[in-house]
Amino acid sequence: MKTRLAILMALFSGFLSAQVEMNYSYEMKYGDGKQVERTASDNPVASDYSYFENLLDINTYFGDHVYLYTQLEYSNPPLFGYSRTGIDSMLSAFYIEYSHDNLNIKIGDLYELYGRGLNFYTMQDQNVDYDNSIKGLNIKYLLMNNFEFSALIGQGEYGYRSNPAKLTNDRYFNK
Repeated sequence: MKTRLAILMALFSGFLSAQVEMNYSYEMKYGDGKQVERTASDNPVASDYSYFENLLDINTYFGDHVYLYTQLEYSNPPLFGYSRTGIDSMLSAFYIEYSHDNLNIKIGDLYELYGRGLNFYTMQDQNVDYDNSIKGLNIKYLLMNNFEFSALIGQGEYGYRSNPAKLTNDRYFNK
């Protein structure tokens, strides 16, 4: 009985692993040196500066229809932005997507482009700590070749810097 169960488990895990494909991408940034800052009297002062960032992207395909994207970040201290060291803050991007025939459904951190970017455009750029994604749901249904029904539902917070020299965001507005 135990051998029959072990054979069934091995066949099932083999069948499941044949349907799953995973890709990994890892990026590390490290720097150590001095940075020049201006004081209140407008005099330049050199101070120690270092950063250590780690980005891990995990792309998972389940069969032909389901795609899972996950980005984990550990940065202490980061080049720009805030430190991400705890488990709750390490997940910097996540979405799951279902696509079959004319239907596409995406849930999570949405990065979308409508009207060639003139109507709506969300993106992420880790190099400058820019992320204007929204958390929500996107549904697209292609009715004909040039006619598509699309719905985007979600919300987010957009942070930006009043001065590009600042390392963290100091202004925000909600989308």
